[in-house]
Amino acid sequence: MMCLTKTLVAGIASTALLASGSKSQIPTEGWVAGGMTHVLAFAPDGRQIGSELGQGGAFSLATDGDGVVYACDGAIASIQYDRVSGTFGLRSYLPYLPFRGRFIASSRDRIWQIGLAGEIGYVHTHPLRQPVTLHPGMLATLGLSGRVTGFATDGREVFFAVDVVPGNAAHVWSVEFDAGQPTFRALFAVPAPATPRRGPSLALGANHDLVILDEWTMTIVDIETGGVIAVDSAPSDTAFLGGNGSAVVDPWTGEFAAAPFTGSLRLWRRIPGGTWQMVAFGGGVIQAALAAAAPRPFEIYGRGCHAAAGLEPRLGWAGLPRQGQAFDLTIRQLEQGALSVCWVGVSDSSWAGMTLPYEGSSLGAPGCRLLASIDAPFFGLADANGRYRTHVAVPVDPALSGLRVFSQGACMSGVNAFGFAFSDALTVLVR
Repeated sequence: MMCLTKTLVAGIASTALLASGSKSQIPTEGWVAGGMTHVLAFAPDGRQIGSELGQGGAFSLATDGDGVVYACDGAIASIQYDRVSGTFGLRSYLPYLPFRGRFIASSRDRIWQIGLAGEIGYVHTHPLRQPVTLHPGMLATLGLSGRVTGFATDGREVFFAVDVVPGNAAHVWSVEFDAGQPTFRALFAVPAPATPRRGPSLALGANHDLVILDEWTMTIVDIETGGVIAVDSAPSDTAFLGGNGSAVVDPWTGEFAAAPFTGSLRLWRRIPGGTWQMVAFGGGVIQAALAAAAPRPFEIYGRGCHAAAGLEPRLGWAGLPRQGQAFDLTIRQLEQGALSVCWVGVSDSSWAGMTLPYEGSSLGAPGCRLLASIDAPFFGLADANGRYRTHVAVPVDPALSGLRVFSQGACMSGVNAFGFAFSDALTVLVR
């Protein structure tokens, strides 16, 4: 690890970004299609640290791995916050998708958009390429009524929430696209209210979980099983009862922020173990779109290949990659007792003279891809549940601050002549 070279990281540590709009431009649906007029930056204690008039504004915000914030109002604009001057600067407009994107979410190299009826697609951020439409309307496909009210992605799956209305079979869904084909999964059913209403909202937690904000309840759900990890109270704000809002979790601190869609700016904040506090308040604002400005410590990319059991090994994590601390890498869906390995590498583009990703057909592993250089391997055996976990210590070295490394896993399998099945991969940001 000591030979790793430092990379440049731009970001706004421990801040929340918020977009707001004027009441006079609200359409009849109750959400702002083109009326967002400001982009504001707030510190966690509620201090406003930056403000910029929007160019058509933003309904939804997201942050890519370099701390760049993207604003969406049908089109997507790329903006960068300058901590020194406390202002924002427009970087570029990204290509249009052929539908008006209601929400956006970011992953490693993509900005995802989803429309009210579940139209979904993405645009690449680098290199700039044509936008890709993946599905023209998922709600009709699933037989759901209502509208999309929340959206999040871990880089591989996307998660969306639907209005809480009578007749919906489930209100939080997962979908992933393999070769353009969607695989849907009903993740979590929200209890039906006495009358239809907007909500819930979604946010990704710090440990690959999903936070569902609905009325007075904040439910943390396991992304894989849909099982409830914890249930907590939502902010004591009556505005959350009648409508949807925006929610975000800072992945480095676990701090939670929420803002209802209401006639005034109300920004709530809660630190882990603490109570909710309203840290910003103002008039003339109807909606708040929140994004955590800090880049995420882990991001999933690529796909693995099937082991003999027909399941693809999936990489995960626990903890944070901070200097002087340790984090865990996990692989699930392995063959019981199989020799397994996770590795950390300095490159996702080359290793041992090979260009990455490297497709394994020539080695007898068709469909398997090497996605990260193998520089620090960790070996072990999968347990009876087909899981393997390893501990990765991060040394204290100023040169590591802001470094991105890459990780992948594999397990021994008789599924191919090479004898191994590979997992998807992770980008890991060291602090």
